Amino acid sequence: MNSKNNILNWLEMLTLSAVNRTGNLVGFIICGWIVSLLIFQYSDTWLIVTSMCTILFTLLLVFLTQKKQIKNVISMQLKLSKLVEKEQGKDK
Repeated sequence: MNSKNNILNWLEMLTLSAVNRTGNLVGFIICGWIVSLLIFQYSDTWLIVTSMCTILFTLLLVFLTQKKQIKNVISMQLKLSKLVEKEQGKDK
């Protein structure tokens, strides 16, 4: 009975680990990449499709990062403008 519980505990830990690793977007993408690798078996089509997906994903991340940085710069400029106005108001 004890060995059966050990096996069940081990299987439960294994499944929780698998769920945690594949439960996010990166894990899903990696699993999809591996499945497509097995289906297309390193064919030219597989290489082209994975290269295009990688390029598009990278461009998307670059644009999202730039948008976030622009938003942060605008926020910083507004805060600095308020501080300058406050200091100018004290001088008068």
